[in-house]
Amino acid sequence: MKKNIVIILITGILLCSSCKVTSPEIIDDVLVIPRGRPQIMNGTLVTEIKTLLRGVYWSTDWIGELPEKEMLASIKDYGFNSLHLYAERYDAGLPAGIYQDEVDSIVQWCGDLGLYCIITIGGGSHNGEFDYDFAMAFWDIYAPRYKDDTWVIYEIYNEPYAWEAPYDSATLQMQQEAYNLIRNHAPNTPILLFSYAGFSTVDDMLQDINNLEVDWSNALVAWHGYNSLTDEILINMKTEGINGISTELPVDYLGPEPRVNVENIKICEENNVSWLVFLDINKVQESWRFQEIITRNEIFWEPDFGTWPSDTSDYILPQNLALNKTVYVSSVERDGLEGENAVDGNMETRWSSQFQDPQYITVDLGDVIDITRIILEWESSFAVEYEIQVSNDNQNWTTLLHVTDGDGGMDVLFLSASARYVRMYCTQRNSEYGYSLYEFEITNITN
Repeated sequence: MKKNIVIILITGILLCSSCKVTSPEIIDDVLVIPRGRPQIMNGTLVTEIKTLLRGVYWSTDWIGELPEKEMLASIKDYGFNSLHLYAERYDAGLPAGIYQDEVDSIVQWCGDLGLYCIITIGGGSHNGEFDYDFAMAFWDIYAPRYKDDTWVIYEIYNEPYAWEAPYDSATLQMQQEAYNLIRNHAPNTPILLFSYAGFSTVDDMLQDINNLEVDWSNALVAWHGYNSLTDEILINMKTEGINGISTELPVDYLGPEPRVNVENIKICEENNVSWLVFLDINKVQESWRFQEIITRNEIFWEPDFGTWPSDTSDYILPQNLALNKTVYVSSVERDGLEGENAVDGNMETRWSSQFQDPQYITVDLGDVIDITRIILEWESSFAVEYEIQVSNDNQNWTTLLHVTDGDGGMDVLFLSASARYVRMYCTQRNSEYGYSLYEFEITNITN
């Protein structure tokens, strides 16, 4: 059911008198900015209007860098209502509280924009361990600082133990004492504990829970789910009364480049569990990392702001111009690894060349077409050096891009050209094997 919700400021100044904001099972008819306290419902943490928390992250813990406020505001266009903030880290050798000004700015911006903000201690280059003294000093500063900010949530420590339940006694002691400290300073702020990197069993989580003295009416288990997220584990958690939220939902890495893992989001959405994905504010703006994937896989939810992704009619997916087009290749390793596999839209099939240099794959687009982006999705055998070339006659070639530091995974290449034929000409392999490519996608977009 959709309702018109009046969005107002706490001060009483009208911000939008007739905004169309939709959400499932809205009980209150006012969405307040700054947001009201989130609450536990149906085994997870939800907003004051009963929608799931969904968000991305930002990190000040490395160099204290601020995002642009406009970029933070724009995450609302992608169906998000929350930010996961890695505020500081102990392994930088800096004292707790060093980035108070930056964290203050982000917290205030989130309040101004109607976003929830989950604050945690980042692991830096030492995930899987913790520093007790830093944790106590950090929360002694920050817990009272935002105790009255109803849009703020505290997460004790990101991945303090490697890597799943049950935690050892030292980690549990840190969790207990940090919880006590936070709760003493901030009696009403939701607290997230454990921040498991992966899952073991629900019994192991219950062991950790039962070893702590926590008021679970305003506290939850935070988890990430690396290599282990399933419907079964979330169902079992709810069955056992474990309230949880994913504060770092894993993404797919193709080489160094992250993009959303659609199956993880489906599992969370289908089980009505709040999630914040491990994409930062800037990266989520690039459509191939998030919006194209969500739209293509028909994942819908009612956002707190705007209409996407509940209504995708105003978002047009970029057309893969190479899909099922004629392909020419220099060689094929063996039957079943032909060139057309690289343009069939199926990540289970691939083209693989013979084990020598050079090699090429050419896509015939059928006509002269404007192209602005190429996405190459490599198997483990990839090109370290290659050129992207275009032609209108399949004989005379113009080189548009020359890549000399290819690292496999996914290559996203932006260019501007009009051509019928597009060729990747490979001159250096990363291994003794041939070139192996899952997909050669060509699009005409403005990103």
